[in-house]
Amino acid sequence: MSHSKSLRRAYTALFLAAWLPELVVVAFAGTAGELVHADIHEKANGGDLETFGELHAAAERGDARVQYQLGLAYLGGRSNASPCPAYIDTDRRAPVTASCIAPDHAKAAFWFRKAAEQSYARAQFALAQLYVKGDGLQQNYTRAAYWYLQAARQGNTDAMVKLGDLYAKGQGVKQNAAQAASLYLQAARHGNADGQENLGRMLETGQGVAKNEAQAAVLFILAKAGGNARAAQSLVELKTLISPAQFAWAQRHAETWKIVDLVRRASHGDLAAVRALRKEAAKGVAGAQVALGALYNSGEPMQTDFSKAAAWYHKAAEQGNANAYYNLGELYMKGQGVRKNHVKALKWLMLSAAEGNYQASAQAAALKWKMTPEEIEEAKHRANRWQAEHSMH
Repeated sequence: MSHSKSLRRAYTALFLAAWLPELVVVAFAGTAGELVHADIHEKANGGDLETFGELHAAAERGDARVQYQLGLAYLGGRSNASPCPAYIDTDRRAPVTASCIAPDHAKAAFWFRKAAEQSYARAQFALAQLYVKGDGLQQNYTRAAYWYLQAARQGNTDAMVKLGDLYAKGQGVKQNAAQAASLYLQAARHGNADGQENLGRMLETGQGVAKNEAQAAVLFILAKAGGNARAAQSLVELKTLISPAQFAWAQRHAETWKIVDLVRRASHGDLAAVRALRKEAAKGVAGAQVALGALYNSGEPMQTDFSKAAAWYHKAAEQGNANAYYNLGELYMKGQGVRKNHVKALKWLMLSAAEGNYQASAQAAALKWKMTPEEIEEAKHRANRWQAEHSMH
């Protein structure tokens, strides 16, 4: 397993361990993969399909993407910034640009369904939205729940949130607060601010989950950073109800979750996430320093550079980060980015083991078989000296 993958899993397990036992986690088929944040009012872009006839013909040939775009065009009466003149004839044979389709929500629903039935997640979400609103077709929460679920199974986090709303209200499904919380958690884990805010409210009130105001504060901090105005107000109110120590704890854990999300995105090749990690690492955030080191170590997505990996691990180690201790131990043991040195390797592994890293304990035990008693004692001495010099005040 690569360092970036193992680090991502370790961070996620560490942060979510306090919540997962309390929630009935929905098992989605498929992977989250490249998440799609569907916007039902998104402006469609017909690409090289300049006429309405061409757009319509491509949709009739079964192109799900074009069917979805055609649905959007019918929904909003446009597919770019130009409004549709009222006199335009939308007969499909007429050479009319796709930006001049007159609004027709029933036809929008028709084409969304066509694309949705081909498992096009954006169309599934859009169709569910129409069912909720009764817009272009008869309102039906049960069918809305079905299509939200299909989109959620493909990683659409907005669909997860909306399906959670239905479970919370008992619309189209049997009311189930725990199921709603689980769906909000799925969305929150992938950076959806609405999911974070909704889960925060449930933690604040104890609805569907055990009440935990400090954990609620974590979610509100994250949602606020994601632009959720309700979370910003909720955070102001909640801050008056918890202790300064609890709020400081929430801030630390929000930072951890932020790094988890950046690692997840960076490991999928998101260069913006890599830049964000660099920025956080440069500010001295130990978790970001370890994560950046792991990315250099694994070569995902940047080129492998063990020397830079070691440099970032050292910076994090200076702040007492157990993951950095372990990673440095491995580099010194293998001679990657640093000169091979069993004494230094054992020192770092022992420090990580002292923080509860069982894998480091196993590595240290195996390494001792390759070392002399004098070398082992020297490593112990260096580890003890490090602990004394870096002990918390």
